[in-house]
Amino acid sequence: MEQTIIHIINMLLLLLLLALGGIMYFGMHFAPQSDPYTAEHIAVGMIFILWGLNYGIQLKLCTVKSLVASNLLLVCVVALYVFFIYYPITFLEFFVE
Repeated sequence: MEQTIIHIINMLLLLLLLALGGIMYFGMHFAPQSDPYTAEHIAVGMIFILWGLNYGIQLKLCTVKSLVASNLLLVCVVALYVFFIYYPITFLEFFVE
Protein backbone atom coordinates (compact mmCIF):
# COMPACT_ATOMS: atom_id res chain seq x y z
CA MET A 1 0.00 0.00 0.00
CA GLU A 2 2.76 2.45 0.91
CA GLN A 3 4.62 1.84 -2.36
CA THR A 4 1.43 2.58 -4.30
CA ILE A 5 1.14 5.91 -2.49
CA ILE A 6 4.81 6.64 -3.21
CA HIS A 7 4.31 5.93 -6.92
CA ILE A 8 1.16 8.07 -7.17
CA ILE A 9 2.72 11.04 -5.36
CA ASN A 10 5.87 10.85 -7.45
CA MET A 11 3.95 10.70 -10.71
CA LEU A 12 2.09 13.85 -9.65
CA LEU A 13 5.41 15.47 -8.75
CA LEU A 14 6.80 14.45 -12.15
CA LEU A 15 3.89 16.12 -13.91
CA LEU A 16 4.47 19.32 -11.93
CA LEU A 17 8.20 19.21 -12.66
CA LEU A 18 7.55 18.61 -16.36
CA ALA A 19 5.37 21.72 -16.40
CA LEU A 20 8.08 23.68 -14.55
CA GLY A 21 10.77 22.36 -16.90
CA GLY A 22 8.68 23.31 -19.93
CA ILE A 23 8.16 26.82 -18.61
CA MET A 24 11.88 27.14 -17.90
CA TYR A 25 12.82 25.78 -21.33
CA PHE A 26 10.52 28.10 -23.25
CA GLY A 27 11.41 31.00 -20.96
CA MET A 28 15.09 30.58 -21.77
CA HIS A 29 14.38 30.50 -25.50
CA PHE A 30 12.07 33.52 -25.43
CA ALA A 31 14.95 35.92 -26.12
CA PRO A 32 17.67 34.50 -28.38
CA GLN A 33 21.28 34.67 -27.27
CA SER A 34 24.52 34.34 -29.20
CA ASP A 35 26.07 31.42 -27.31
CA PRO A 36 24.60 27.90 -27.16
CA TYR A 37 22.10 26.88 -24.50
CA THR A 38 24.05 23.82 -23.31
CA ALA A 39 24.44 24.91 -19.68
CA GLU A 40 20.81 26.02 -19.51
CA HIS A 41 19.58 22.65 -20.76
CA ILE A 42 21.77 20.81 -18.26
CA ALA A 43 20.42 23.04 -15.47
CA VAL A 44 16.83 22.14 -16.43
CA GLY A 45 17.75 18.44 -16.62
CA MET A 46 19.27 18.52 -13.15
CA ILE A 47 15.82 19.16 -11.71
CA PHE A 48 14.74 15.76 -13.01
CA ILE A 49 17.92 14.15 -11.65
CA LEU A 50 17.04 15.55 -8.22
CA TRP A 51 13.53 14.13 -8.58
CA GLY A 52 14.92 10.72 -9.58
CA LEU A 53 17.24 10.62 -6.58
CA ASN A 54 14.35 11.59 -4.31
CA TYR A 55 12.19 8.85 -5.83
CA GLY A 56 14.90 6.24 -5.28
CA ILE A 57 15.37 7.30 -1.66
CA GLN A 58 11.62 7.06 -1.05
CA LEU A 59 11.47 3.55 -2.49
CA LYS A 60 14.40 2.42 -0.32
CA LEU A 61 13.03 3.84 2.94
CA CYS A 62 9.32 3.24 2.21
CA THR A 63 7.78 4.96 5.23
CA VAL A 64 5.27 7.78 5.40
CA LYS A 65 7.59 9.89 7.54
CA SER A 66 10.43 9.62 5.00
CA LEU A 67 7.96 10.28 2.15
CA VAL A 68 6.82 13.57 3.66
CA ALA A 69 10.32 14.64 4.72
CA SER A 70 11.96 13.87 1.38
CA ASN A 71 9.19 15.52 -0.63
CA LEU A 72 9.37 18.68 1.49
CA LEU A 73 13.14 18.69 1.10
CA LEU A 74 12.80 18.21 -2.68
CA VAL A 75 10.33 21.09 -2.99
CA CYS A 76 12.61 23.39 -0.96
CA VAL A 77 15.73 22.41 -2.93
CA VAL A 78 13.99 22.82 -6.31
CA ALA A 79 12.52 26.18 -5.24
CA LEU A 80 15.94 27.46 -4.17
CA TYR A 81 17.50 25.98 -7.31
CA VAL A 82 15.02 27.72 -9.59
CA PHE A 83 15.24 30.99 -7.66
CA PHE A 84 19.06 31.02 -7.84
CA ILE A 85 19.41 29.26 -11.22
CA TYR A 86 21.82 31.92 -12.48
CA TYR A 87 24.63 30.50 -10.32
CA PRO A 88 24.43 26.85 -11.46
CA ILE A 89 24.20 28.01 -15.07
CA THR A 90 27.27 30.24 -14.83
CA PHE A 91 29.15 27.42 -13.07
CA LEU A 92 28.23 24.96 -15.84
CA GLU A 93 29.18 27.41 -18.57
CA PHE A 94 32.83 27.13 -17.53
CA PHE A 95 32.81 23.43 -18.39
CA VAL A 96 30.45 22.97 -21.33
CA GLU A 97 30.62 26.19 -23.35
